[in-house]
Amino acid sequence: KRLTGVIQRTLREREERRRVEDAERQVREQAQMLNQAHDAIIITDLGHRIVYWNTGAEALMGWKPVDALGKKADDLFGSDAAAQIAAAGTATEALGSWRGEIILENREGAPVVLDTRRTLIRDEAGQPKAHLSISTDVTEKRRLEEQLLRAQRMENIGLLEIGRAHV
Repeated sequence: KRLTGVIQRTLREREERRRVEDAERQVREQAQMLNQAHDAIIITDLGHRIVYWNTGAEALMGWKPVDALGKKADDLFGSDAAAQIAAAGTATEALGSWRGEIILENREGAPVVLDTRRTLIRDEAGQPKAHLSISTDVTEKRRLEEQLLRAQRMENIGLLEIGRAHV
């Protein structure tokens, strides 16, 4: 009887280890896939501490995952960005998702304009668990839009001056 119990327990433990190993392998594979994205993919817990930071975030913001994990966004991006991030977090928790632009400074202190999508992640019981942020760098796009608007304003001023000169 005792031997049968030991064998059954050993088989259960072996099956549990196999499940854990499979789950860990699946998490590693998914992380490798997320690291292929050019967008910054960041997961923060409800205390706003960074728990996942992909290579896209590293390329965009300049911090390696080892430098970012466990820190709050305020620690990396400063107090100016903290208000924007807090507002996005509040909206995400209230609505379940949020989309908008956030302007942060990268590790070198240069401003980066991010088109950010945030989603509230829930656990199996439906309780909020974390925030998933996917951000695309639109800094260059915004700079070009500003140049275009400036050129259009100058053109309009020129047309007004031409009109005034003919009157």
